Amino acid sequence: MKGIIFYKFNRMVETVFGADMLEQVLSNSHLASEGIYTVNGYYSHDELVEQVRVLSELTEMDVSQIIFDFGVFLFGELVRLPSPFMSNYKDAFTMIADVDSVIHPEVQRQHPDANLPRFETLLRDEKTLKIVYRSSRHFDDLAHGLMQGCLNHFGEKASIKSEPYQSGTLFILSK
Repeated sequence: MKGIIFYKFNRMVETVFGADMLEQVLSNSHLASEGIYTVNGYYSHDELVEQVRVLSELTEMDVSQIIFDFGVFLFGELVRLPSPFMSNYKDAFTMIADVDSVIHPEVQRQHPDANLPRFETLLRDEKTLKIVYRSSRHFDDLAHGLMQGCLNHFGEKASIKSEPYQSGTLFILSK
């Protein structure tokens, strides 16, 4: 997993819970990297899982909620990065539907070693988006949070439901 994800997670912890909490999370986590991440480095996703576990213990928050909240935060951070295609999007459904066909190929071009999740759009119309998420990391809550962050970015309202679907998770967004 790219180091930028760890950097942004630590930024979220510090922003939401404070620098002392971030220090506690890092010092109480068993991390091969010792919690030192470079933005372009690659690290095991297990390190993120470990930090979330520790944050959950320290805050008594549900792990799923922490990962979802991180997804919302992460989208807000990623959307601010320089991007050749962000100005092409005027609504959340179009952007989410284009993750696999437009956004991830650009990420893969810049970072050939990236192990990206897959998003398959099954249905997209004005009121509904059905998209299947598949990843060996099983960060369904992160994907859900990223979708919510996208909706927030465009100022749109939609419900997001999920259910198991053919070795993945089907997300149904309804306006």
